[in-house]
Amino acid sequence: MNMESSHNGMAELPYAYGAPTIRGLLRFKPEDFSVVEELGFAPDGEGHHALLFIEKRQANTPWVAQQLAKFAGVAPKEVGYAGLKDRHAVTRQWFSVHLAGKSGPDWSAFSSDHWRVITATRHGRKLKPGYLSGNRFAITVRELQGELSTLDCPERGAQLFW
Repeated sequence: MNMESSHNGMAELPYAYGAPTIRGLLRFKPEDFSVVEELGFAPDGEGHHALLFIEKRQANTPWVAQQLAKFAGVAPKEVGYAGLKDRHAVTRQWFSVHLAGKSGPDWSAFSSDHWRVITATRHGRKLKPGYLSGNRFAITVRELQGELSTLDCPERGAQLFW
């Protein structure tokens, strides 16, 4: 079954609580889905690790980590991150680069059409999976159709629970 026939068949599936009263387009473009990673701590400003807050689009986390390693002249294992972020979105996330006492490169020069460094500081520890307090999401739904008067969250947003 290809993806198109899979989506076309969705309307024919039974619904537990009735058919949706509102429909719209999700992820029409990368800006429609954004994620901001929130650390569970404040960077200490010193230490052997550069801590970089990077905005990226159309670039997955491991690939940007590889590019960071090349740019810094370190082995890929010296780059850390707290979580994986979606490639098809605009995401802001933290990376660490172990510099072993070196001053490090000019991080503002680490940029492309797909990423840019927002903040660069130092920290005493490498980022590892799970070293964050959470993620903040913003999702834009386009071309809304249906009973829009039933929406409870058009201006203030809606909480998302996992």
